[in-house]
Amino acid sequence: MSHCVSSHLPPHCTAGAARRGRVGQFCAAGAARAGTLGRPDTSWWSGPIGLGVLHRVQRASAAAAGTRAGRRAARGATLQERAEDRLADRGSSQWPRDNTPQQSRHTSSEIAMIWLLGSVALLVTAAATLCVLVDFLRRPRSNSLSLRNQLAIYGIQRCVGVFGAYQGRKMERDSRRFMEVQHALISTILRTGERTRYGRDHGLARMRSLSEFRARHPVTEYGHYAAYVQAVEAGEETAMFGDDEVYLFATSSGTTGSSKHLPMGRQQLRRIMRNIAPLMATTQAQYSGGAIAPVLVVTSRVKPSLSTSGKRICSLSPVLQESPLASLQSVTPPCVTEVETEWAACYLGLLFALAEPELHALFTSFIFVFLRLMDVLEEQWPRLLSELAAGRIEDHLSLPEPLLRRINEHLTPAPDRARELEPMFTQGFDRIIPRLWPRLRFLQAARSGLASDMYLTLARRYIGDLPVLDMAYCSSEAWLGISADPSAAEVPFTLTADSCLYEFLPVSHEGEHAQATSNPIPDGSDAGEGPNDSRLRRRGDASSVTRTHNVQEHNKETDDPRRTTTDRGESHDTADGGEDLRHRLLLANELRVGEDYELVVTTRSGLYRYRQGDVVRICRFHNRAPVVQLLYRTGTNLNIHGVNISGLALYSALRAAAERWPGRTLLEFGTAESALDGSRAGLPPHHLMFVELCGPRLTEAEAALLDTCLQSLSEGYALKRKEGAIGAIQLLQMEPGVFLKLRDNMAARGQAHWSQLKRLHILRRAEDVEFLMKHVLPPIE
Repeated sequence: MSHCVSSHLPPHCTAGAARRGRVGQFCAAGAARAGTLGRPDTSWWSGPIGLGVLHRVQRASAAAAGTRAGRRAARGATLQERAEDRLADRGSSQWPRDNTPQQSRHTSSEIAMIWLLGSVALLVTAAATLCVLVDFLRRPRSNSLSLRNQLAIYGIQRCVGVFGAYQGRKMERDSRRFMEVQHALISTILRTGERTRYGRDHGLARMRSLSEFRARHPVTEYGHYAAYVQAVEAGEETAMFGDDEVYLFATSSGTTGSSKHLPMGRQQLRRIMRNIAPLMATTQAQYSGGAIAPVLVVTSRVKPSLSTSGKRICSLSPVLQESPLASLQSVTPPCVTEVETEWAACYLGLLFALAEPELHALFTSFIFVFLRLMDVLEEQWPRLLSELAAGRIEDHLSLPEPLLRRINEHLTPAPDRARELEPMFTQGFDRIIPRLWPRLRFLQAARSGLASDMYLTLARRYIGDLPVLDMAYCSSEAWLGISADPSAAEVPFTLTADSCLYEFLPVSHEGEHAQATSNPIPDGSDAGEGPNDSRLRRRGDASSVTRTHNVQEHNKETDDPRRTTTDRGESHDTADGGEDLRHRLLLANELRVGEDYELVVTTRSGLYRYRQGDVVRICRFHNRAPVVQLLYRTGTNLNIHGVNISGLALYSALRAAAERWPGRTLLEFGTAESALDGSRAGLPPHHLMFVELCGPRLTEAEAALLDTCLQSLSEGYALKRKEGAIGAIQLLQMEPGVFLKLRDNMAARGQAHWSQLKRLHILRRAEDVEFLMKHVLPPIE
């Protein structure tokens, strides 16, 4: 019967039944129910299995017909077939079934292993969670921050700390193979630069190595790139960028000349933030003990102008200060950063900070911005306490009405806090910061460069022994280094190998001081102290001794025939016979400890062998990485009648004279050539020194001490004075606060954002000299 039935079935039905393994079983079961196998019997068609086969035949026929009704019948047959198959499986016990027990998916040993691993993972997770919770609870925390903000701050601190540790290890590895990283970096820069218009114009494709690059490419300044920068501003980014897009044009501060526009790529800015932020956060955590507490950041947003292509033109300093961590910890609401002036930013920052007794850190861009903050505090503390108690500020900051209203929404009356603070102000301002905020751990502010020791001495009156951290060495051109000891009196910076290519132009001095070492760098780890290292670590008055000694070096350059002066008064070196500077530049492995160099950089943003403008001293070497101290900026020299005197010389002479002025404290100074003062026409050319002092006015005899000190420090100046070729330097005492007004004038001219502007010590604008001359105090006879 089985062969008869199967022969009457279509081939595809037989194959389907065979796949189930039941064709023979179906026929045998039907014959058993009929009671015989000898005669034809069709009763099996009426059984469940027969009906299943029948429906399969019907479904196949309907599907072959291709009609819509056939497809519906096929779907109905399928459903009925499934139901009848289930009925057949539960039906006749005589139908053979596979009663073999199903194989277990996992053996008992595998189940035990899975259970063990799950338990271990659960225990590890619980232990890690407990450790994190204990670490969070043990950290100093402020009740003024919500729990949500505390957890967010803690999470960011932990993540940044891990990444900071990684970056620290990477910097350590790079410092051991400093020149290898430099060679790899310049290869990358050249391969990228050859695809730019600048690269095609200057043949970067033919420069395959560092040695070829140094032999063929000239030393450059900003004017070399002016046409290319204009093209990038107009939208031709490939003029200077090969594989990056322009994010913004960073403006320089313009303190030693006109403000420059330096294009910065998006990847470059990310690289700076990725490298510098974790390292700075790690260092801050070391000084703050990982506190989760509010901080005061004195800054404001940049209101940029736009280039022709729509890219921002703005200062880089406020952009670098933006971070999620700062926004979570800042005591000031975001709307405070919308103010435009430095005075308003300082006032509002103090108002919100005074309401917070648990402030644990204070951030300003420069140390003199902190001094401006203290000027506002001394002058405005009665009004600050009055508005703190009222929980509302009046319209005395010239703020737009909508902005003033939003700021007032964040203020709440705090009369008890105002009464608590009033006795502290009446006691005076010595060490006022620790008294106002007992939990304050550090002040972060850049304080390198000319007169940095003077500003730090002035700040110590307010902060006492509070650490002042100078964390990183940054400029508009590139990120250059990280501080090796951020709280030192004269901060040393370790140059980072993968930021840019460093070259060093020796600062020429006739008759170098005998103490300068003549040994090149050793191959070991930290090279031994140079002969100037002990002097670099001295604090207080000893720093003026260091600068006085250095001045005797800087001012022997008068008789050097290789020195020329630009129209900006900037001293530039040219080799004998007019040969350019390319062969005088040194690499990091050719430097000598204790000597001074002008920094020349090649960056990822299209600047090649660019005279960045900083003069640094090599303090020591960390492994093979130079550790430098920033001395001053180029362009601070004044040239009168062939006598070229650096700003460092003039400042050192002023410090030496100030030590002989009893009862006076030097607050600020600026110097200029007499040719900028039209009222002095007909007099022998001479220098003008404008000073602001705390204390009684100077007598004419005391003012004349400055000329005596300058002659003792500069042989060239003394010689010209004896010949009568130049007149004596004129010291002019200024009204209090006039230099702050001059700085506000600079900011109003739009040279740079106020948080980026440096103090103006070398005056080159006639309008600035004219402004100061209107505020001169007459000397006491």
